[in-house]
Amino acid sequence: MLRRLFLWLYAATYDVFNGPAERAGLREQRHDLLAQATGDTIEIGAGTGLNLTHYPPAVTRLALIEPDAYMSRRLRRRAAQLGRDAEILDATADQLPFPDASFDTAVVSFTVCSVPDEQAALSETRGFWPRAGCCCSSSTGELPKAPKIERTMIVGAARKPATA
Repeated sequence: MLRRLFLWLYAATYDVFNGPAERAGLREQRHDLLAQATGDTIEIGAGTGLNLTHYPPAVTRLALIEPDAYMSRRLRRRAAQLGRDAEILDATADQLPFPDASFDTAVVSFTVCSVPDEQAALSETRGFWPRAGCCCSSSTGELPKAPKIERTMIVGAARKPATA
């Protein structure tokens, strides 16, 4: 019961607590990073949908993975309000319900450090993120005005190797 209350409260306040960080530059970082997305795109750990407004027209299919029911409820509401056509699925990062090589772009933000088996989750993205990810104890960068637990971050992009 207490865990459900915490998860509900976390989802209900997520956007409010991250508002200062969004205004201090995170929104622009999201926009710049997601501008690279093309074709069939999957976002793992879509949360409340803060990335939704940043996907460019080059994204022709959008699959959003969010296992938390409270976050997913907010994600669905935001997608509907924006009129964004997206598949929203209750799945986990380590067991995605798609065949290998189904997507051109994989997006993972503020998620990798919260999954029980990071390696399994990263392998599910078929090698998109083996060189970039999230390490909450790293000192590689700091997100201004973010809640302390989310302040440390790594920003990066990895590309699928070109086929010969």
